[in-house]
Amino acid sequence: MKISFAVLADYCNCAEGGKLNIMGIFHRIAAPDFPATHAQAHVISSCIISEFDKGKTFDYRIEIVDADGKSTLTIKDKFTIPAQFPGTRFNLNTGIKGLPIPKPGAYSCRVIIGETDSYDIDFAVDRLKTK
Repeated sequence: MKISFAVLADYCNCAEGGKLNIMGIFHRIAAPDFPATHAQAHVISSCIISEFDKGKTFDYRIEIVDADGKSTLTIKDKFTIPAQFPGTRFNLNTGIKGLPIPKPGAYSCRVIIGETDSYDIDFAVDRLKTK
């Protein structure tokens, strides 16, 4: 299994046939005060799989870390690719309600599958300028 791409977005759902409907892909967000909470975000990953992966269960982890390497959120889960899964793409969509943002700056969202594959999504958090 290999993560082909991963994005942060405001929303995502999967249509019949596995088609991803992704809305509001972002790499920068802003808040007026800190600590802040981003109301809703989705971490979407698309993986290339082989016949060897079908029927197996994988550990799945999302880590949000700030520029100092401090973790602000960790989500751990497992998923199984059905043995009879058609095709070579498997999509994951993880919704996050209340993404904690302690301070402005650079962040990274790391998607980790199993022990060997990971994908980093870098994003920035700015202080919203008010008049």
